[in-house]
Amino acid sequence: MFGSNHSAQSIRGKRLTMASQFIHVLTGVFAIFVIITILVSCHQNDRELLQLPIGSQQHSMVLLTRLSASRELSTSRERKRNSDDVIRVPPRPPGCSALPATRHEKSRGQALSTSYLQSISPASSVAPDSILSSRDAPNMVAGSHFVELAGGGRMFYTKKGSGPPIIVAHGGPGLDHTYLAAELSAFAENHTVIFYDQRGSGRSHNAKKDKEHITIETFVDDLEELRRCLGYEKFTLMGHSWGGLLSMYYACAHPDRLSSLILINSAPADQRGQNAFDEELGWRMRQSGGKEAACIESLSSYGKFHSLNATDIGASYRALFGLYVSDKHSASKLNLEFDAVAARSGFEISQKMKWSVPRIDLLTDLTVTLKGRIPTLILHGFDDVIPSWTSEEISWAIADSKLVLFENCGHFPFVEAREEFTAQVNDFLDEHHL
Repeated sequence: MFGSNHSAQSIRGKRLTMASQFIHVLTGVFAIFVIITILVSCHQNDRELLQLPIGSQQHSMVLLTRLSASRELSTSRERKRNSDDVIRVPPRPPGCSALPATRHEKSRGQALSTSYLQSISPASSVAPDSILSSRDAPNMVAGSHFVELAGGGRMFYTKKGSGPPIIVAHGGPGLDHTYLAAELSAFAENHTVIFYDQRGSGRSHNAKKDKEHITIETFVDDLEELRRCLGYEKFTLMGHSWGGLLSMYYACAHPDRLSSLILINSAPADQRGQNAFDEELGWRMRQSGGKEAACIESLSSYGKFHSLNATDIGASYRALFGLYVSDKHSASKLNLEFDAVAARSGFEISQKMKWSVPRIDLLTDLTVTLKGRIPTLILHGFDDVIPSWTSEEISWAIADSKLVLFENCGHFPFVEAREEFTAQVNDFLDEHHL
């Protein structure tokens, strides 16, 4: 009896061993099948991608799907970027002397002041005007000029300094270059700095601004026309706020024309960031009250805006930008003097552009097109109404980009953290021999 039980147990043990081995073999075969399936799928997807027209909606969707899958796998790693990836710049303590002068700053005492900036309005004349087309000789002397635009009209620009070119794209859409001119003119010591007023804004308010011309593609074309007219093979493009978004679109369309890209508190590059910006601005507006809220309310529709005079327009924008900064007193340092006619034209541009770009999704294009080809500096204030994580996303999308985050600083680091901002830009330009 005991022998019979022992024999039965032995047989059962052998069967279990054989079953276990069979399961292991089956699992291995299945794993090999899965790997082969994935490889074949990837090959088919690559062939599918190559067959799709570059820039088509189908091409973009395939790229977006792949990028999203890649991000999901590496989200935790990317969210924990180390100190080598992000530079955090603390504010300078009260009473602390300015940062040591670099070769760019040896004449800092002679730099343009805010009072000088306030003397330049969109309607003022900086120098005798001239009209330039791509047929004319490049590199005209510093002063005030215009570029002929496709479809009629002309676009204003002004040049300062000499050296490697930097073209500055202002925010808005609908503002003009004057709120940037004083602080960013500091870079004219070693560079040619070109400020221009975008189509329909500032001194370019007579340019064509019907619905078909107020598109992101047209604004990119306008910037490219300015480059051609100036005769620059390559240049550094510096964009602030909306100008940062425009700069990224230009970089994707004309990557070979850029020697470097500098984004200052850029508008978000995807819809999720745009929504977060809108939500934060809405919350800050609800916290404001009294005269400040009334001024901001006047910017809510063209009918209300059209009734404002030049002084009221400046006051309304100053109240609005008080929500964008870390310290509201910083908004008082901005030049917000407007010509009423030009400002109304700019407001019209902002409303039309809002509907011409209903949804933004640029991160995929930045990753695929730039591929680390363009040295990129991304600067952002922690307290900006545009969440700083939107600039982190842009940094992740642009390979080998450098991200600098300013503490106790909002939307205008060139005003709120001027010394630190200038030092970071100069270091970047020096590092890349620009």
